[in-house]
Amino acid sequence: MRLRTAILDALGVLAFAVVGVYSHHHTIPSFSHLMGVYLPFLAGWMGVALLSRLYSAQPPRWAYLATWLVGTLLGVMLYSWVVQGRDVSLQSLSPIFWLISTVAVGLFTGLLRALNTLLTRKRTGLAGR
Repeated sequence: MRLRTAILDALGVLAFAVVGVYSHHHTIPSFSHLMGVYLPFLAGWMGVALLSRLYSAQPPRWAYLATWLVGTLLGVMLYSWVVQGRDVSLQSLSPIFWLISTVAVGLFTGLLRALNTLLTRKRTGLAGR
């Protein structure tokens, strides 16, 4: 398992939760409120990541894309159904919330992954000199 990548993805999902809660309430969220948003999205992400073998030594090419799209959808479902107590149906989900969540989670996880790749390549390049 690529632990560093899993931690960076978890931090990206956390950044999404912090920014999302802050943008709605314009204040730093309480720990319990933040966890109420973060944990459903983290569960959706990590569940799909495990099924797609995203953190294996040689993950399939499609694993990140599947984890990003399906994991975020599962996060929206869990948040809506469990935390907000909405009916368990696709009609109870907000397409706009799913779209914004998908873009934001992809942005935060993608940026952290890109930064990690850049720093790893730079460090590897310097070590080889």
